[in-house]
Amino acid sequence: MTLTPAQNEILRQALALRSGVPTRDHYSADWRDDPDCEAMADAGLMLRCQTTAGARFYTVTDAGVR
Repeated sequence: MTLTPAQNEILRQALALRSGVPTRDHYSADWRDDPDCEAMADAGLMLRCQTTAGARFYTVTDAGVR
């Protein structure tokens, strides 16, 4: 998958890169309204997640880190 600039920025924010090293792996967004995250989830770069309280977020997969 070729990432758009917006998708690339989402992954960078989700990973919170410090000197090229990821410091976290999640991004908070409502997946119903975020086509960039949805496309990356469909491509296997992110996973759709939900907390027990119902909050929605995405986590970056190993493929997304690469």
